[in-house]
Amino acid sequence: SIDMITNYQIKEVLEYNIYEGKCIRGFITKYVMNKFSDGNIDESFPIFLIEALQSLSLILDDLPCMDNSTIRRNKTSTHIKFTESETLLTSVYVAMKLQANLIEKIYDLNEKTEFYYKKEKLDRTSIVRILNETVDENIILGQLLDLGHKYDDILEQHTLSKIYNKDTMIIILKTSSLFSLAFLLGVFFSNKSGIDIDDFSNMGIHYGVLYQIVDDLLDYNEDCKKNYNYVRSVGIDKVAPIYTEHKTKLLYLLKKYDLFNDEFCKIIDILDTKFYK
Repeated sequence: SIDMITNYQIKEVLEYNIYEGKCIRGFITKYVMNKFSDGNIDESFPIFLIEALQSLSLILDDLPCMDNSTIRRNKTSTHIKFTESETLLTSVYVAMKLQANLIEKIYDLNEKTEFYYKKEKLDRTSIVRILNETVDENIILGQLLDLGHKYDDILEQHTLSKIYNKDTMIIILKTSSLFSLAFLLGVFFSNKSGIDIDDFSNMGIHYGVLYQIVDDLLDYNEDCKKNYNYVRSVGIDKVAPIYTEHKTKLLYLLKKYDLFNDEFCKIIDILDTKFYK
């Protein structure tokens, strides 16, 4: 699906990033699609979508006005390999292109397929709105909070702030959003009818928290004061029960939909191995 990007230079910038990632989010999307579909589906677009968005988030995260990172995945960061202007404009172009294609494909889904959110039936417009909110608003707000900007008034209005504290909300907004999107895309493009997608959004929340805790543990001694580190913020002695709580909730939801088997167990075991070492 990268062929939808017809501009050679823009494709080159995107390819520089997208092909060397861990593809965990793409795996989740493909896994859920395959679990719920009859096999007669085109997997390419939703998998490309989630991996491209992940790459874009990293491209922007490395910019001088953000984390100012010079190395990503053991090679030169995109804004240095190319230019800052190319990096920014590529990100805007690809994001708009992906969003337009997503809207088109959502409206092409089987109209007989019914999805529910908090027990209410969704129409196609609502599906697009939920997907956009999952990515656009959440990731941008999470990034601003991660950089130390004060948006407490906006954060307090977020529905999840009634459940989670500010430190956890930063993870949920910045990291969990794309994991939630991975689960949601898997459901929507499987055409599995009758599912309450709130459960799948929550799967992404819980997995994202586990993922970020492990990531911040690995960076605990390297992160300087200007970098937000969840483990450092909540206390390294207090993070174990948080990890256990989110893992327990994730496993419950996976088992509820018969998604927890050896294949999915592997990506949780990888986190456990790093967390408990």
